[in-house]
Amino acid sequence: MGRAARPHGRHGRRRTAARRPGDAHRRNHRGGPRAPRDGVGARRGGERGDPRPGDRCDLGARAAPQRRGRGRLPRRRVRPARAARGGRPARRLDARPRGRVEAAVRPHRHAEPGPLGGGAVSAATPPDVPEVPRASGFTGPDAPALSDLQNCIHCGFCLPACPTYIATGQELESPRGRLHLIRGVVEGKVEPTPRLLSHLDLCLQCRACETACPSSVPYGRIMEDARASVMADRSTRPREWAMRARLLRNVVARPRVLRAALWFGRVYTRSGLQRLLRGPLGRLLPEPLANLEAQAPTLDRAPFRRSGELVERRGDGPRVALLTGCVHGELYPQTHEATVRVLGHLGCEVIAPPEQACCGALHAHAGDAEAARRLARRNIEAFEEAGVDAVIVNAAGCGAAMKEYGRLLRNDEEWAERAERFASTVRDVLEFVATLDFERGLGRVEADVTLQDACHLAHGQGILAAPRAILDAIPGVDLHEQATPDRCCGAAGLYSTVQAAMSREVLDAKVADISGTGASTVVTSNPGCTMQIQAGLRRARRPGEVLHLIELLDRSYAAGFEEARA
Repeated sequence: MGRAARPHGRHGRRRTAARRPGDAHRRNHRGGPRAPRDGVGARRGGERGDPRPGDRCDLGARAAPQRRGRGRLPRRRVRPARAARGGRPARRLDARPRGRVEAAVRPHRHAEPGPLGGGAVSAATPPDVPEVPRASGFTGPDAPALSDLQNCIHCGFCLPACPTYIATGQELESPRGRLHLIRGVVEGKVEPTPRLLSHLDLCLQCRACETACPSSVPYGRIMEDARASVMADRSTRPREWAMRARLLRNVVARPRVLRAALWFGRVYTRSGLQRLLRGPLGRLLPEPLANLEAQAPTLDRAPFRRSGELVERRGDGPRVALLTGCVHGELYPQTHEATVRVLGHLGCEVIAPPEQACCGALHAHAGDAEAARRLARRNIEAFEEAGVDAVIVNAAGCGAAMKEYGRLLRNDEEWAERAERFASTVRDVLEFVATLDFERGLGRVEADVTLQDACHLAHGQGILAAPRAILDAIPGVDLHEQATPDRCCGAAGLYSTVQAAMSREVLDAKVADISGTGASTVVTSNPGCTMQIQAGLRRARRPGEVLHLIELLDRSYAAGFEEARA
C-alpha cells in the first residue's frame, strides 16, 4: 500500500504566496519563480519590445510565457458533462484546435492549442477573422516595400557572405537578421528604437548578400530605404545620423568647402608632420586621433580639376564623359589622369562637364535621400547637355549609385524617365574598356598582382570578368587570387570613421588574405578601397603598392609605346 500523501497546511491545501497579475508565466513547474533566461524572457535594459541578439522569437510578439516542466503548459481535463438533451456525455473538447485562430485572442498571442475559458476557441471564433493592421514604423515615400522583404526565405545563404556576421556570429548582425528587424518595423510589430537602428548602422552595405541570395532579395535598396525613412522622421532620427548627413551636405557636396578642408591635408603631408606622426611620435596621439590619422591618405599630388574637352575626337571613336566626382580627383588625381590617357589611346573623345556634381552615393547610403536626389538631378542635366555616348565612372561606388538613379527618382514624374535613360548610359571604366580593342599596344609590366573586387563593382554592378580579362591581357602580370577577393575591406564610405572597430576587424581579415597571396601589388577599382587597404598594409608594416587597375593598364600602354620606339 502506497504511502499517504502529506497534507499541506490546515486543510491539506498547498500554501502559495499571493500572486500578482502577470506572475503566472514567471513560475516554474514547482511553483517557484523562474529566473529569466538569456532569451525572450530577459530584458536587461533597453526599451519595450526591443529585441536583443540571440532572440529566437517573433519580433512582433511580446515575450512568450515561460512553459512549465518540459516545455508544455498543463492540459486541463474536461469532465464529462450531461448534455442538455439525450443524457449522453458531451464529447471531449479537441486538444488540438486551430492554433492560429487561437493565437489571435490568447494572451501574448500564444498559439498553443487547447481549451480556453471552458470551450475551444476555434468553436467560438470563425477561422477567417482578419488580423488587425498595425501602423508601420517606417513612413514616407522611401519606406521599404513589404514585397521586397517577403522575398527572403530565411535560407541563411547570406550568412557566410556577410562580414559583420562573420566577425560577430550574431544573427541580428546578418542580412537575414536585419531584414527580420526591418520587416518587424514595417509591419508595426516593433518600433525603430536606437538599439534596433544600431544593428542597421553596423551594416557595411557591401551587398555581398545579394550575390549569395537565391531569392534575389534587393538588400541594398531595402537598407537604403529603411535609413531614408528613419532620416525623414525627426522622432526616430539618431543624432549621429543627422550629423553625418549635415557633414555630407555641407562639405562633400560643396566643392569649395571640400577643397578648403583638403588644403589643410596637403599642408599636413608636405610639412612632414604626417611622416613624423606615422613614426614613434604617433604613439603620443589619443586613440581616436590615431585611428583617424591611420586612415588619412598621403596628399602629395596636385588635384585633378580639369573640365571641358580633355581629349579631342579622333576618327569615329565614341564620345564619352568622365565623372570627376567629389573626393576622387582630390585624393587620387593620378587615377583620373590615367583614365583620360587610356580612353584617348582607345580612340575616344573625352569631356568632363563642368556643371557635374557629387554622385550622391554617400548621401544615399547615409539615408539622406533628398540630398541624393538633388545631386542626381544636377548630374543628369549636366551629362544630358554634353550629348555623349557613355558616362564613364572609375569609382565603383559612384557607378553603382548612378546606375540606380532611375529608382532614386522613381516618384518624381518629371525626372523618372530621364533618370532611367541616363542610368542606361553609365559604364564603369573597366566594363567599358573591356568592350573595346584594348589589347592593341600593350607593353610588358612585371608585377605580382592580387585583385580586390570592389563591393559595388562585383555585387552592386555584377562586374567580375572585365577586370580579370584586362589583367590577363597585360604581358608580365601574374595574378594571384585571394581566397575571398570579393569580401569587403571595411571602407564603405564613412564606415571606417563612424564604425572604426568593426571596420578594422574586417580590414585585418582582408590584409591577412592579401598577405597570403604573396603579391606585391594590390589593384582595386574604388578610391575607398585604395585608401582602406593602404592604411591596413601600413598598420601591418607590410610593404606593397595599391593602385587602380586603370593605372596599371596605363603603365602597360606607356611600356608598349616605349617598346615600339626602341
